[in-house]
Amino acid sequence: MSLAGTGAIAIWNDVKEGKRDLITDWHDRDHIPERTGIPGFLRGRRFAALEGSPEFFILYETADGSAAQSPAYFARLNNPSPWTAKANKDFLGTIRGICDVAASLGHGEGGCMLTLRADPAETEAASVDAAVIAALPAIVAEHGVLAAHWLVAQRAVSLIETNERVGRAPLRAPNRILMIEGIAPDSIKAALAKHLPALAGDVGVYRLEVARAAGHRD
Repeated sequence: MSLAGTGAIAIWNDVKEGKRDLITDWHDRDHIPERTGIPGFLRGRRFAALEGSPEFFILYETADGSAAQSPAYFARLNNPSPWTAKANKDFLGTIRGICDVAASLGHGEGGCMLTLRADPAETEAASVDAAVIAALPAIVAEHGVLAAHWLVAQRAVSLIETNERVGRAPLRAPNRILMIEGIAPDSIKAALAKHLPALAGDVGVYRLEVARAAGHRD
């Protein structure tokens, strides 16, 4: 296991032009500290796009899948901080997956992250899961690759709307998510192309901007 727990929340966002600095200040100083203070939330990370879109990828690692369905989490979603309520007006769309970690391998966290959002047909999902999980050991053995993860989204939970999202466009949810972490974009892209060339989905490559673990003291 390379991720901190067996649950995860994966989020992709774009923001309005000219609002990037305001959003990152809010996320660094208000939102990630709030989220990592919720019981069961172990770490939060934000990445910015080098290739592909949306502009931001945000990953919260949780102890298990129940953390993202807990009363404490929904209390925050339905009672956003004043800064969160203001920041929400600057988002242009959200893709969110509340996920179970089907597999996670690695020996560290990378400064670069490739994400692939896949949507296999229901009749093919089990075979896709098996193929990806079987490929993960070879992926993490590649030069420059530090970790790889396969997530299964809980789609109904991922699409729940709360007070925090008032006024924003409807959520979209992925089905499956592949994440490959490494030291450089070329390494993680090459690993995907070599070991899972037939895996279809929306791909983005991101660089790490901030990470914060639960229990961090300012």
